[in-house]
Amino acid sequence: SERSRAERAARRRRESDSGLHRQIQRKIASHRKLPDGEIMMDEMKTSAYCGLFCDACAVFIASKKHDMDALNMIAMKMGTTAEEMVCHGCRSDRVSLHCRACEFKRCASDKQIDFCYQCQEYPCAKLKEFQVKMPHRAELFESLDYLKAHGLAQWREKMKEDYACHACQTINSAYYITCKNCGHMPGNGFVERHLEKIKKHLQIP
Repeated sequence: SERSRAERAARRRRESDSGLHRQIQRKIASHRKLPDGEIMMDEMKTSAYCGLFCDACAVFIASKKHDMDALNMIAMKMGTTAEEMVCHGCRSDRVSLHCRACEFKRCASDKQIDFCYQCQEYPCAKLKEFQVKMPHRAELFESLDYLKAHGLAQWREKMKEDYACHACQTINSAYYITCKNCGHMPGNGFVERHLEKIKKHLQIP
């Protein structure tokens, strides 16, 4: 029946996701050297293959705070449930629905690399297409290039500076026009640099 086929397809996707997750966890646990000479287990979990900083993702922030209202709002826009949106970072054991099928994660895992900049095809056409689709990816290539030049530890420090509120140092999403903690505007340096693009995306006049 149609229902049985759908259930089998869903089971195969779960099995595939589980296998990929095991590969990723083995890679994190392997302690392979990064450009700055060391790997940081927890920090790698929120350092995405594509160069995005998971700590500044609205889904990650809401998940970390157990903010079900925020997760429900995001889930409604994505056409899914709050439970399916919960995410603990790109390389963690709990990834949101829309990140489970990430082609860059699978590609990097297959090539046994940690980040897209390490690929011989970087920047590939798929990454370029991905970058231009959403405002929070505006500085994706600058992020990857900085990571390549300075290593994981310095890159993460720079990301924290880019996404921290200037007033209270709370890490805010690229879509938080004002700080979720203290109300300071803009929410962070990234928002300040790309305010008009973000407001257009959010349909804010």
